[in-house]
Amino acid sequence: MVISEEQVSISTDKDVYIAGDWVYFSILIHNQGNPVSDFVYVTLNDGHQNQIFTGFLKINSNNASGSFYLADTLSTGIYQL
Repeated sequence: MVISEEQVSISTDKDVYIAGDWVYFSILIHNQGNPVSDFVYVTLNDGHQNQIFTGFLKINSNNASGSFYLADTLSTGIYQL
């Protein structure tokens, strides 16, 4: 059995966001061999590893894109996508 390795790149529309912004992003799947995944899961965590946003997207031709809203109640800080 041959197992494909997938690597994921994610790009956002800007580097810094403020509460009340929309985050637009695109995902590119780099794989060796045949595609393995049909979906990609996206999670935004705060500095304490609390999930702020979670969702999934269908991968089409090794690409996916989406967006989510940053609630205007979010605290200033560093978040991980």
